[in-house]
Amino acid sequence: LYEKSHGSGTVGKLWDKHHKNFAKFISSFKLKNLIEIGAGHGQLIKNYFDYEPKSKWIVVEPNPTIKNDQRIKIYKCLFDKNFKIPSHVDGVIHSHVIEHLYNPIHQILNAILGGDLYQDIPTQYESDSIIVHRDPEEQEYVFHSIQLDTSSALYKLYGAQEFEVNSFHHQAVKVQGRGMKIVAHAPDGLNEASEWAKGIEDRWIIGVQWHPEKQYQIRSKHLGLMKDFIGHLKP
Repeated sequence: LYEKSHGSGTVGKLWDKHHKNFAKFISSFKLKNLIEIGAGHGQLIKNYFDYEPKSKWIVVEPNPTIKNDQRIKIYKCLFDKNFKIPSHVDGVIHSHVIEHLYNPIHQILNAILGGDLYQDIPTQYESDSIIVHRDPEEQEYVFHSIQLDTSSALYKLYGAQEFEVNSFHHQAVKVQGRGMKIVAHAPDGLNEASEWAKGIEDRWIIGVQWHPEKQYQIRSKHLGLMKDFIGHLKP
């Protein structure tokens, strides 16, 4: 997929083939004014210009790396409630946006329940403390500490208020959804976990930003969460 690593700005043979084939497919509709949501480095647009060099693009992307081009207008945002699609647009493309939801249950669930998200932590979240939540050049995860709410189900499952977790996300829950409560924070104040406010006895809903499935074999403290989740899957 990626020539070097995810986020390095270069794509491997599979992605390159996909972008070329998709550009060819879109060109069959002869679209002249397009919006791409989550365009990233603009590889699709570059390939589309080979077919429709006079086409105009609007890019909605929180962290764009596309080179300047008079044919491209960039909105540095994503799912902004103030953004309105211009009437002259004849095509809307959703790029690999969902791929970047590294914790889909935690993030999408909160959004469905009326919450809100930071779509790109480095550009949208400000804090006096600098914590790295994702390093695209790292093949493995970075780590940082978290603080748990001592009244939470997560605290009971982990048996500790503070511990280190792995981290590989550039999005996070900004406002919890209806019925959810935020129960963990990183040192920079960013939300790291949410759960059902009425308790998991009512509904087993817990969302975490870290990846226990990548740690439990060497850090057994994560087994409690995983075993409890599996236990609630039984009929």
